[in-house]
Amino acid sequence: MTGFSFLDHPDKYTEIFFEELNMAFRSESDKVSKRLTTLKKKLIDEHGIFATGIFCDSIIKWQLAEAVQAYSLGLNHLVYVELHAILEMIVISILPRIITNDSDSNAKENLAIKKLIERSDLNDLIPVLEIMNIWDRNDVIKATELSRKRNAVAHFNFEKISKSFSTGKDINLPKAKEILKKDKFSCQAIVNVTGLIYKILSFNKKN
Repeated sequence: MTGFSFLDHPDKYTEIFFEELNMAFRSESDKVSKRLTTLKKKLIDEHGIFATGIFCDSIIKWQLAEAVQAYSLGLNHLVYVELHAILEMIVISILPRIITNDSDSNAKENLAIKKLIERSDLNDLIPVLEIMNIWDRNDVIKATELSRKRNAVAHFNFEKISKSFSTGKDINLPKAKEILKKDKFSCQAIVNVTGLIYKILSFNKKN
């Protein structure tokens, strides 16, 4: 790593980050490497050239790092918690700027909007993002599904875990843990949130 500059190689953020993860978790290197390879393939399959660019790389490296680490170790339940937290934070942070267009002409109204948004959660703001054409209907479905799964695992609610990740039948603690361990969607959730964040950031940049 000595002498390496991301400024000289802006397309290498994610590649180097994944290499660092592989090194950090050498004891499970085969499993980690396999999961990270799967994630990279899904990013490219779904987001195409965007997935190899600096914008996607910076989202993965700096905003979704904890979620990627959790996924690489098979801690699927933590993936949903981390993804939801960072997506909610970004929405609450950027949405007021988009709505007010960073204008200082109505300072009191802008502050009121900011305060209202800060007191909202992701579920409250999903419809706003759709109304403003920042997210489309498919994005809304992805964000809503993420929120539903996050709430199930964050509170470790057996009924919600079963409905969100399995057949909806009654389960106990060992079964809930088994279901989450076998979950195959956490990788796709990272891919989904990468796209959702990209749309928010790019919309803000255009405006």
